[in-house]
Amino acid sequence: MPFGDNARDVEGMIDSIGYRSKEPALRDILTALTHYRGLQPKVEKFTFNDGIEKSLICLKGTIPVNYRGATYNIPVNFWILDTHPHHAPMCYVCPTSDMQIRISRHVDHTGKVYLPYLHEWKSPGSDLLGLIQICIIIFSEQPPVFAQPGGAPVNPPMDPGVALSRPSSNTITGEHIRASLMSAVEDKIKRALREEFTTKQAEMESLQRVQEELENRRKNLNSQMEMSNRVLEDIQVKLPHLNQLKSELDANREKIDESEGVETDDIIKVVYPLLLQLSSAYCEDAALDDSLYYLGRGLRDGVIDCETFLKAVRKLSREQFFKKVIVQKCSEKAKLGICDDLVANSY
Repeated sequence: MPFGDNARDVEGMIDSIGYRSKEPALRDILTALTHYRGLQPKVEKFTFNDGIEKSLICLKGTIPVNYRGATYNIPVNFWILDTHPHHAPMCYVCPTSDMQIRISRHVDHTGKVYLPYLHEWKSPGSDLLGLIQICIIIFSEQPPVFAQPGGAPVNPPMDPGVALSRPSSNTITGEHIRASLMSAVEDKIKRALREEFTTKQAEMESLQRVQEELENRRKNLNSQMEMSNRVLEDIQVKLPHLNQLKSELDANREKIDESEGVETDDIIKVVYPLLLQLSSAYCEDAALDDSLYYLGRGLRDGVIDCETFLKAVRKLSREQFFKKVIVQKCSEKAKLGICDDLVANSY
């Protein structure tokens, strides 16, 4: 392949994670790596907002940004989703220990990058190379990081507004020095105010996004609360009826406990002849099952011989067959369907 040694490594990463669109993702990643050698592909765990961890390909490294005539290497991470290129990657600025994030409308306090290109991502048409180039353009206008206080001193270029004017007599008066210092202080205050305004505006936008998320969660909680109230009302409506049924059940149980010598056949009374025939045949079928079971035990224990066992089993099996047929026919006639599985499983 025309992409060099990275092709085999990236392809192995894509196969190990299981990217859905292997060829487009591979081609897009390798194109970006070819143009920007400061990025290296690695497989790492990414933790989403809901706490779920997932292995993804991350392009880690730096991208060159030109700011005021000097080139700076900005540390970034591009996380490639397993649905790439159909969904936009996640871009983060990752400052080193001697750097600090400069919050703006494009970068929040966590370093996450927000760009219209990411929100309007659409495949085909959007790719990693275009995203990196847009990041370079945006960062060249306002760098996303700055050196922490206490770091190495930096000698800034002379500001044109601070340059001292020299009169024709080649002498510098106190008025000239005062005007120059005032101009320099004014420019410095303006820059500080612009940076402070941009920072506060970015923080305000971040707070607005948090407020929208909290509002959505509040609506969800209210909806769940209303549903819980409806369920509670339904339970309160049905509770008296359930208590009444429980009282009747307890009363019947007490009557049964107080009664003596109650026959099981007296408790269950079948009125209709068809159901009476069904109940009788079903009971006889169950009794024949028990008889066959004990015949088997008698043969195993040597109580009866094999010939006696076979004759008895033949006779009982014939009787049981007719009982099962009666159960099936009665069930079909009564349109019950409750004995179908019983009959089917017994053959």
